[in-house]
Amino acid sequence: MGLTPTWVRISGVFAVPVPMSSGAYQTPRRGYLYFRIRPGAERESRRDWSQLKSVAATGQVVGFASYWVPNPSDPRGNPHHSLTVRMDGDTAPPDVYPIPFAQGIVRAGDKGDFDEAVAAELRKASH
Repeated sequence: MGLTPTWVRISGVFAVPVPMSSGAYQTPRRGYLYFRIRPGAERESRRDWSQLKSVAATGQVVGFASYWVPNPSDPRGNPHHSLTVRMDGDTAPPDVYPIPFAQGIVRAGDKGDFDEAVAAELRKASH
């Protein structure tokens, strides 16, 4: 019987939203994202993780999950905080995986809401 993952580490170059912005992104930076499974969205989270694994090390620019991440520790229930790009040596526990898109990951060039300017910045930063 195979193991089902409960956490994932995604390494690469990331452009994450500016906290409390309305569409702006932070400057792309290299590091990793560290997530644990989202309760109630186990199947969708693992689907995303499988799709991300399939594009790993290909140089493709992809997007995944919701732009804003729910913040359960905010007493007002404010859902507006950003993903944390971590550096080696970070010992914090994994974040909860963001709410997955219904269609899974999206690739630069796909039709839809993919920001091609951000994709260009990511390509430049990854070289």
